[in-house]
Amino acid sequence: MVSCVDVCKAFDGVVALNRVSVSFAPGQVCAVIGPNGAGKTTLLNVLTGFVRPDSGRCMLGSTEITGMTPNRIASQGLTRTFQDLRLVRRLSVLENVLLAFPHQDGEKLLRALLRVGLSAQDAALMTEAGEILSTVSLGESKQESAGDLSYGQQKLLTIAFCIASRANTLLLDEPVSGVDPVTAERVLQVLADLRTQGKTLVFVEHDISAVRQIADRVLVMSQGSVIADGLPQEVLGRPDILEAYL
Repeated sequence: MVSCVDVCKAFDGVVALNRVSVSFAPGQVCAVIGPNGAGKTTLLNVLTGFVRPDSGRCMLGSTEITGMTPNRIASQGLTRTFQDLRLVRRLSVLENVLLAFPHQDGEKLLRALLRVGLSAQDAALMTEAGEILSTVSLGESKQESAGDLSYGQQKLLTIAFCIASRANTLLLDEPVSGVDPVTAERVLQVLADLRTQGKTLVFVEHDISAVRQIADRVLVMSQGSVIADGLPQEVLGRPDILEAYL
């Protein structure tokens, strides 16, 4: 379970998070919605170590991750995507996914110098990367440069990174925003498949139809606070939520 307790964060006096306490259960798919500036992305940034909270605690299971570096948090099994897609555009699609695998022997200096056992691991990772790309409908594009993919395909590639990281909890920032309907449907299918694998998914999204389709919980934020939290049919049916945000 990933959670935070009484988390506060302000930027130049502007409150982004105001004593936010939330937890996300294993295997849950939770959508975080709200107007621009509500604190949604800041919440993801705090949970993944890209922003340090002014106060409060963040936990991953029984481990406190408050103040940990992003790479250390990722090594604990918590990964994410970003609104501004982060990929190595000059490398191939396949090479980008290969970079995401954790604990590679080639990262260890002695093993890299001696090349002991690396060919076997490299071959296994190559096969796994190909399977992941097929899962996100990019199998036929694996030799293309990542920068040559469409915007929607690049979003699918960033989800492939998360899968390759072998994390149990994925935080996704607007996974279907700005993509065509066919690609959006593919993204949602990939997320549904990850749910069947027991992954915890928390995603920020403005597309309410996507929220209705995939989320089993909706959390609404406004001005840095959580103002509603519950089942989609309950939260999205509230007149005040409909009037203010939908």
